[in-house]
Amino acid sequence: MVEREGLDRVFVVLDARHGIKQSDREMMMMLEDHRQPFQAVMSKTDMVFPKELAQRWWHVSKELETFEYAIPAIFMASAK
Repeated sequence: MVEREGLDRVFVVLDARHGIKQSDREMMMMLEDHRQPFQAVMSKTDMVFPKELAQRWWHVSKELETFEYAIPAIFMASAK
């Protein structure tokens, strides 16, 4: 995956109910090691209260700042 020509970025899907889990961190570290740009997508945002979602978004954005190849904009997704 990370050695595929023409791959501009990888989307890392994060469950908004949980934020970044250890397996997500490991994936992002692997992408970072391969110098592969990636961007976070927070899914299931409709299942989290707005205040809680804002706090999780803030924590995710702060953690993404520690990765050189992370694209800072976070997409939010909901089934509704």
